[in-house]
Formats: sequence, C-alpha cells, structure tokens
Amino acid sequence: MASNPQLGQLFESNPEALMQLLGGDGDGEGDDGAPPGAQIIHITPEEQAAIGRVSSLTRLVDESCSFFDDFSWKL
Repeated sequence: MASNPQLGQLFESNPEALMQLLGGDGDGEGDDGAPPGAQIIHITPEEQAAIGRVSSLTRLVDESCSFFDDFSWKL
C-alpha cells in the first residue's frame, strides 16, 4: 500500500471492507481454517526439513547482504 497510504489505512482500520471487496465473507478464514483463496499442500517431514534448511540459508544470505551494505558505506 506504499502507493496509496490512505487506502492502506482504510483497510487496516476496516479489514471486513477489504474482504467484502475481494469477495470474501469478512471472517478472514475459509472452511478449513485457511484464508480465502489459499491453497493447502501437504508435505512430508523430509520436505519440511528441506524447507527449513533453505529458509535458514535465505536468512543467512539476507543478514550477510545487510552487513555488507552497512559496512560498505563506511569505507
């Protein structure tokens, strides 16, 4: 909502209006507890472990980039 902060504030203060606009019923959840429009996938424990490893690597890369960005302007 960076391009329209007023709209972002409106939906933040009235999330039911956003749900109605998007065609939802306003309660924020579908029949299975997932948000409307969400797709549920089932993964194995091995897949969950792999996802965790990739997520950890992603955080490490992000932190490293942030460190070097902070460091580079001091040179």
